[in-house]
Amino acid sequence: MSSLDLNSLTRRRLLASMMVIMSICVSSCGRSGNVRSACNSEIEKLCAGEARAGQCLRRHVDELSAACKDALMNAPNRGGDQ
Repeated sequence: MSSLDLNSLTRRRLLASMMVIMSICVSSCGRSGNVRSACNSEIEKLCAGEARAGQCLRRHVDELSAACKDALMNAPNRGGDQ
């Protein structure tokens, strides 16, 4: 193989790896936004001034709307920082 072929192959592998990483991030990173939008009124009502909204929401799980509970339970756990 010539160096040009190897360079092209390396670029394709790098591009493929980057696409996989980006798709993982998009699928998991976007979920915290879902929690924020689904739980906005609960955050304002129950967790105003709290630095860690996710932990606060979990403490008040019995008071959350069904949409908020669903978004919270399906979000990746990042130490409660949703």
